[in-house]
Amino acid sequence: RCLSDWSSDVCSSDLLFLGQSHLAQGKYREAASAFEQADKFRPDDSNILNFFGNTLALADEIDRGELLLRKALAVAQAHGDRIEESRALRQIGEILSEKDDLAGAASEFREALDTLGPNDPAITTVLDDWGYVLKRQGNYTEAGRLFRRASELDRQTYGEQSSSFSADLIYQASLQIGRASCRERV
Repeated sequence: RCLSDWSSDVCSSDLLFLGQSHLAQGKYREAASAFEQADKFRPDDSNILNFFGNTLALADEIDRGELLLRKALAVAQAHGDRIEESRALRQIGEILSEKDDLAGAASEFREALDTLGPNDPAITTVLDDWGYVLKRQGNYTEAGRLFRRASELDRQTYGEQSSSFSADLIYQASLQIGRASCRERV
């Protein structure tokens, strides 16, 4: 709890850190409670709203989480905060994907990419997420293109052991297995 003589910035920062700590430990309810308290001190902070909304979604409060992420998106757009804007868009896309609204998810990921700069490291995450949505839609060619692009960007930034590089190898292997099983059926 914050003391009455502490500034709202100190309280909200402490609560944000506490929420992030709980989140890292998988304590979603505790994390959501801390983010909710932080939001009371800084209701127009898109970073807090993004953490709060994402945590609620992880705690199976998907609809409430989506509402907070949409608020985070609006706040970020109003303040010109492209980082938090793209983060909210990506997280909304993930929620829509979980709800099987794949067209909506793809739209959010596309907008997130448009928001990010060409050298932003978050691009690879968005490309991977969008690629999985396209794969679920059966659009393997486009999914593969996005996975390869993410892999190339990750290799340029992090070297051969990057996560997208590994995901690209796994995806390509699954395509080969799928093709082989189709040939066996014929």
